[in-house]
Amino acid sequence: METRKYILSNLIDQIVKKGVFFGAVYQKKDGEITKINARFGVTRHLKGGKRTVPGSMYVVWDSNRKRYTALDPDRIHSITYQGLTYGIIDSE
Repeated sequence: METRKYILSNLIDQIVKKGVFFGAVYQKKDGEITKINARFGVTRHLKGGKRTVPGSMYVVWDSNRKRYTALDPDRIHSITYQGLTYGIIDSE
């Protein structure tokens, strides 16, 4: 599997625009590395109320666990999208 370096914000913009599923490898708060199969823009399971996570975090629907998950952009290691795996680099 080929890994390409990519700026996270550019990649996320493409994924959100197309509304497709993607895979991600990220580090949880407790330090565990985990994988997620997710999608942006899912609203079917919302029950109302207001957003409780900081605006800098990505909220996605985790299709494996059937729940919403908040991803901290600083903890994302790689994203798999359209058959390619992208390693994440800083935008600076």
